[in-house]
Amino acid sequence: MRDIARAETAKLKAINAFVSEDLLSSANPFRENDPDLSMREALDRARLRVGTRFAGEPAIESELRETLGTTYAGVGELDLAREQLEQSLALRRRFESSDSVGAIAVRLKLAERAVAASDFVAAEGELQKIIAELETTRTANDEQLLAARITLVNALGALGKSEQALALDQSIDTQVALIPPFHDLALDRGDVRGHLLLTLGRADEAIAVFDQSAQISAEAYGAADHRSLRSLEGKARALRDVGRLADALPVLRDLYAQRLAIFGEEHRETLRNHNELAVALSRSGDRPAAIAIWEKDLQIKQRRLGPAHASTLSTRYNLGNELIASGLFPQAEQAFRDLLAVETSVRGESDPGAVITRMSLANAVGRQGRHAEAIAVLDAALLAGRETMAARPERGILLGYRSRNLKALGRIDEARRDAQQAMDVFVATVGTEHRRTRQAREWLATLANGS
Repeated sequence: MRDIARAETAKLKAINAFVSEDLLSSANPFRENDPDLSMREALDRARLRVGTRFAGEPAIESELRETLGTTYAGVGELDLAREQLEQSLALRRRFESSDSVGAIAVRLKLAERAVAASDFVAAEGELQKIIAELETTRTANDEQLLAARITLVNALGALGKSEQALALDQSIDTQVALIPPFHDLALDRGDVRGHLLLTLGRADEAIAVFDQSAQISAEAYGAADHRSLRSLEGKARALRDVGRLADALPVLRDLYAQRLAIFGEEHRETLRNHNELAVALSRSGDRPAAIAIWEKDLQIKQRRLGPAHASTLSTRYNLGNELIASGLFPQAEQAFRDLLAVETSVRGESDPGAVITRMSLANAVGRQGRHAEAIAVLDAALLAGRETMAARPERGILLGYRSRNLKALGRIDEARRDAQQAMDVFVATVGTEHRRTRQAREWLATLANGS
C-alpha cells in the first residue's frame, strides 16, 4: 500500500509540474515573448510537449491528454478534443481495461464531444456500447452508468427519436432520485430533459424543468454560478423557440448583463449568451440589432481567438445567414465567400464546416436568381463532402437546396430525384418525425403534385 501511495504521489507531482511549467507558463507574459498568447496557443504548445516529456509513462500522459481534450472541447476545438481523448484512451488501454473507471470517463467524454459536434449517430452507438458493458459490471446506481444514459437521452432527442429518448429518461427517475438534486448529474439531467420536452412540444413542462433547475442551482451554488445561468439560458431558449419572444428577450438580456458584469464582454460565456440574444432578436424581427451584435462579437473573436477559431467562424456564419434573412443577398454572398476562404485554407475543402458554408453560399446565390451557379456550388459541396458528410443530415439540406434550384430552372424530374434523396438522408440521420424530414416530405409532395 505504501508503494502504491508513493507512486500516486509521484504521478500527481509530475502532472502538477507539467501543468505549471508547460501549460500555465506558456500563457505567462513575463516568461514568453508573446504577452497576448491565447489559451488555444498555450494548449497547442502543451499538446506538442506532453508526448516527449512523458515518453514511457502512459498513465501520466493519458491523464494529461484527457485534460487537454476536455479543455479543447471547452474552447470549441472539437477535432483536437477528439484527437487528444482518443490518444488518452489508447494509452489507458495499455494498463487497464476498456470498462475501468478511468477508461469509461474518457469514453464518455468522447461521446459528449460527438454530441457537441452533431455526430449523433456515432454518439448513440458508443453510448449503447458503454451502457451494455456497465450494466453487466456495475451496480444499477453507478454514476457513470447514469451519466451515459443522460447523454444517450440527449443524443436520441437530437436524432429525432423523441419517444425512445423520453422512455429512457423516465427509466432513470429512480436512479436520479438517489443523488442530491444539486448534484451535477441531476442538473445535467434537468437540462437534457428540458430540451427533450421542448422538442416534444411540451413547452410549459420544459420551462418548469428549467425553472426548477435554476432554483436548485441558485440555492446550492449561487445565482451567478454557471449551472444556474445554464438553466436560465435553457428557459430562455424554450421561451424563444415556442415564440414567446416577449418573455424570452428580458431573460436573455438579464443573462447577458450578469455575464457581462461577472466575466466582461470578451469571455466565452458572455459571447455565447450574446449570440443567444442575437438569435432571439432576429426571430423577433429586429434584424439590425442581431446584425449589430454579431458584427461586434466577430471583431472581438477575430482579435482574441483568431480568424480561424471555431467560435469566430460560427459567428461569421450566423452573420451571413442574418444578411440572407434581411434580404441583403449580395452582402451575404460576400460574407460566405470570405468565410469559405478561411475555412478551406485552414481546414481543407472536405471539412464539414466548409461544406456547410458552400451550402449557404449557394442559398445566397440562388436567392439572386442565379440558379445554375447555385447548383454548381452545391455540386462542389456534395463532392467535397462525399465522405465527411455521408452520415450527416446536412447532406439532406444540400440535396434539398439543389432540388429547389432545379425546380426554378424547370428541371422537375431531377428536382424530384434530389428531393427523394434528401428525405432518405433525413430519415436515416434524424428519424421519420424530425422537422427536417417533415419539411422534405412536404416538398416532395409539392413536386409530385406538379406545383
